[in-house]
Amino acid sequence: MLTPADMPPGYLLVISRPDEIDIQDVQDAELGMSAYLRPEGELVFDIRTESKVTGSHNVVRGKLLFHLMIQHYGSSIRTIHCYWNDDSTYLAEFNRYTKLGMSEKEAASKVWSGARAIEHGFVNVTMGERIKAGTGAYAVV
Repeated sequence: MLTPADMPPGYLLVISRPDEIDIQDVQDAELGMSAYLRPEGELVFDIRTESKVTGSHNVVRGKLLFHLMIQHYGSSIRTIHCYWNDDSTYLAEFNRYTKLGMSEKEAASKVWSGARAIEHGFVNVTMGERIKAGTGAYAVV
């Protein structure tokens, strides 16, 4: 379990419940990471590296935030849920890979969040809801 001492400089750890954490930039609370571990062990998260309001960027890399999240929940994680919609850079990345001819699973494993999950030992990719608008043109994954 994370403690405030584990936080990078300029970041605040907020644990509202044992299954929910936030790591916030003290200068801009919109930047950072939120994570929730569902009772069945599914990890749902959101890493925010660019403010939609101010345009400012995280000084801490998303890769470190992802690692801290995995460190916090540890072996309680059974699956990692990645959801990409039309305002996600990950969806654009996924679409680019599928347009190149990769399968959905292969593309998902190449996208930033999929690659981070694989680095932490989560190697079985399963596909959930998908809304497809043509080859390489998914609206939701």
